[in-house]
Amino acid sequence: MPKFKPRARSLDLLGRQQIAGVPTALNELFKNAYDAYADNVEVDYYKEYDQFVLRDDGYGMSKSDFESRWLTLGTESKLETTAGIKKPGKDKSKAARYVMGEKGIGRLAIAAIGPQVLIITRSRRDGVLGEYVLAFINWTMFELPGVDLEEIEIPVSTFDNKEDITLQEISNLVSIVKNNLKNLKNKTDLSIYERAFEQLSSYKFYDSFLNFEFGPLIENGGTHFIISPTNEGLEISLNKEDENKLSEMQRMLIGFTSSTLTEEAPIKTKFRLHGSGAPIEILDNFNFITQKDYDDADHHIEGEFDEYGNFSGKISIYQKEKKDIVITLNKSSNKMRCGKFKFKFGYLQGDGASSLLEKQIHTDLAGKLNQIGGVYVYRDGIRILPYGKTDFDFLNLEERRSYSLAKAFFSHRRMIGAVELSRKNNSSLKEKAGREGFTTNLAYRDFVETLENFLINLAQIYFSSESAYGEEWTIEKDRLKTINEALRKRKTKIRDKRNQINVDFDAFFKNFEIEVDNVSQLTKFDKITTQIISEVENKSKDYITQVNIADLAEEIIQYEIEILNQIRNIDNDLIVILPRGIGPNKKQLSSWNAYQNVRNSIVNPRIKEIRIKVTELISSLADAAKLHIDTKLRLEQAIINLQKLEKSKVNKLKHATNSADDAVTKLILSIGSENRKSQQDLEFKIQKKLAEVNQSSKIINISQVRDELEGNIEELSSSVTERYDRIKNALNDILLTGQNDDTINDSEAMEALESRHEMLQEEFSDNVENIQLGLAIKVINHEFSSNINGVRKSIRSLKSWADANDNLKLLYNQIRDGFDHLDNYLNLFTPLERRLNRRKIMISGSAIHDFILRLYDERLERHGVKINATPRFLEYAIASHASTLYPVFINLIDNSIYWLSTMPTKDKIIILDADKDGFIVSDNGPGISVRDKDNIFDLGFTRKVSGGGMGLYIAKTTLNKDGLDISLMPLDSTVGTQFYISELL
Repeated sequence: MPKFKPRARSLDLLGRQQIAGVPTALNELFKNAYDAYADNVEVDYYKEYDQFVLRDDGYGMSKSDFESRWLTLGTESKLETTAGIKKPGKDKSKAARYVMGEKGIGRLAIAAIGPQVLIITRSRRDGVLGEYVLAFINWTMFELPGVDLEEIEIPVSTFDNKEDITLQEISNLVSIVKNNLKNLKNKTDLSIYERAFEQLSSYKFYDSFLNFEFGPLIENGGTHFIISPTNEGLEISLNKEDENKLSEMQRMLIGFTSSTLTEEAPIKTKFRLHGSGAPIEILDNFNFITQKDYDDADHHIEGEFDEYGNFSGKISIYQKEKKDIVITLNKSSNKMRCGKFKFKFGYLQGDGASSLLEKQIHTDLAGKLNQIGGVYVYRDGIRILPYGKTDFDFLNLEERRSYSLAKAFFSHRRMIGAVELSRKNNSSLKEKAGREGFTTNLAYRDFVETLENFLINLAQIYFSSESAYGEEWTIEKDRLKTINEALRKRKTKIRDKRNQINVDFDAFFKNFEIEVDNVSQLTKFDKITTQIISEVENKSKDYITQVNIADLAEEIIQYEIEILNQIRNIDNDLIVILPRGIGPNKKQLSSWNAYQNVRNSIVNPRIKEIRIKVTELISSLADAAKLHIDTKLRLEQAIINLQKLEKSKVNKLKHATNSADDAVTKLILSIGSENRKSQQDLEFKIQKKLAEVNQSSKIINISQVRDELEGNIEELSSSVTERYDRIKNALNDILLTGQNDDTINDSEAMEALESRHEMLQEEFSDNVENIQLGLAIKVINHEFSSNINGVRKSIRSLKSWADANDNLKLLYNQIRDGFDHLDNYLNLFTPLERRLNRRKIMISGSAIHDFILRLYDERLERHGVKINATPRFLEYAIASHASTLYPVFINLIDNSIYWLSTMPTKDKIIILDADKDGFIVSDNGPGISVRDKDNIFDLGFTRKVSGGGMGLYIAKTTLNKDGLDISLMPLDSTVGTQFYISELL
């Protein structure tokens, strides 16, 4: 009898050509790992070597399993049937899993990743490990036309010990496949034959893939697929159109299983991309929807559709208390063909002004949802593709919004949603052969229509201003919009004031920056005031040399007034005023404190000094010229001049105040006028309504008419009252300010709260960055510790090869020297680990000096910086933890080298000194400006380019915990810095 006879190409048609792409293929292989009861399935792609390794820690396969199951297409072992081969074993130590594989051809997805695969698997049954099984497949051979499926051989080998799996053994497997290919040459297409032959001839295997030190290890059981070369589709799926967007691989595989959106997370997935630096984890679960993301959403709906498609659950609008919700979609007795299922989602308001979230948090979350937002579908905790992709709107949400935004409230990209299916309840939903969604059968139609109708009804009932149930959403949305609009207007109003404050502070402190040149080291303020004194002295000499001095007295008085005005102008130019109505941030408050210190310690004493000096010079001039200058007239002229200046200033402000007063008066009159007109319109409306009632012969609802009229009156009254109330409160604030008592008005309270809010926001941002940095360092330290021993071991193994090969010896020595240098460098930081020193020890200056030289030797030489340690420093010792004191010196020396490297001078010196109470660290760098002296120990403060502003803050904090302190010492010279480390007073 005739029978179907499969060609080899049928396998390629069923596998590679049915898979939509590499991400879909990986999704299929991840599901197979799930079916094998794996806890982890991990991918490592070594781009440089074009090697793709997929590993799981499932129960693996014996030789019998591999041949009867893995190499058998369309197996029924995962179907709910007793016919055919028996079902695979289960891991009894774990909860039972419903199998994801249905078609029995999932393993063919490997061909979509690359044309050749080495399979290494080891079974684990009830804690007993089996032998190692190796097999090699070239998928290109299944493209050969004219070749029957049974003509292609799959070589399989077994080994008792991993050490027996050698490069030669793997080469033997490849040779078997190669010989099999040669035997088929004369009956098939030559171009495909040559492509397969080239792949086999160039195949390389790296024995490091047998000796992983991280992730699933083959010796513990499981399956490894080592694929090479890779298809170009892999690179395409990993490429990003934009650095801020996700790649196709990430969009398809992120959230493969998620404990945030579903109740189960039975298996963890990883995909590491290896390059020149540290590997990049592209499926990091932190990048997927987190619990915080879900909680941050404005609205939450959770519940279940019963077998009839009716929904019951909970709803929380604007994160308020959850309420019961029941939406009946089907009033007939017909059951859904898809079966009952759960649905939960959070929804973010698209307009930030109507969201509970602060602007930046809303922007960040909205940006994240633009990439991965949507409704995901999970079956028994495993994601079904392509549901959840932002460009796969299977519920047609965006299409409905394009027709009617008012009725179609929900947007696909503002949802954090998940449908939870199960094999038990939803077996009628069948996945397509290519794993690209469910087949469009009646069950799928019921499934989609139920969700669509539910969201339409939900929007109309709870998120519509026309619905009685929508009142809660409408009121809160309008309230948030009003608040955000008020904040926006205030922010716009104070932005220019904030910018001006910063400009004023910058202009002020520029007068006190050191100007280094060959002649002097003076600030601009020093130069200006010194110049005035010099000018007066020179003018005095001119007056004395004049012969005709009869009219000099009046001229000298006028000259004195001019000089005093000049001094006053300098003083006025150095006045910074914090404007009313805004709350300064941390940086501005810091600048304000520094400004006041400079005013009190430098400006005011110097201004007073030169005024006295000018007065004395004028008096000396008169005495030298033997002039009689009327003291009373001299004083009187000075006072009159000041009165004119101040009166002019007051008149300007008075005029501006009167203009503002006129504007307020006009506003009050305008409100009154509008109110009278509105009252007339309302009176006309009331009379008209009463006339209608009087003329009506029908029975009317008096309560309804009364409520309507009273509502109109209250609405008008509330509107006018609110406007008058704002003006009254503003005027009361002015009155309270004018009384000069201790009463705090609303404006002052607002300033204080705003200032506190600004500082808390800055502290929060700093703390988040520091926490992230700490976590990153922790991960880096862990990964380094895990891998460094492997590097040492590999270098030791390389030595025997280098001893036997002179060409390799030079390369080995270079690698060894470089590694030793790095290793020694890292060993310098051993004293910094607190766990090594649980108690304080005496740390000498000599030990610190040696540590610094070993750490910074090359850098000091590169920047031409010298370190001089005095005998006092070398002999002095202080009780502390090494993990506390050493980092302080690291930070100080690092800062000194940085700032000295910016100096053009040749002599760059760091001096390490001590006195009887502590260490002294100084340099001759550019120094610290008067503006910064009080801020250098604040968290986040820095003048370094790309600096973090943490070093000195951490130094002071850790020293204080150890009973020590660090402070900035004053210097006799005008340049350089000097720090003092001593016991805490």
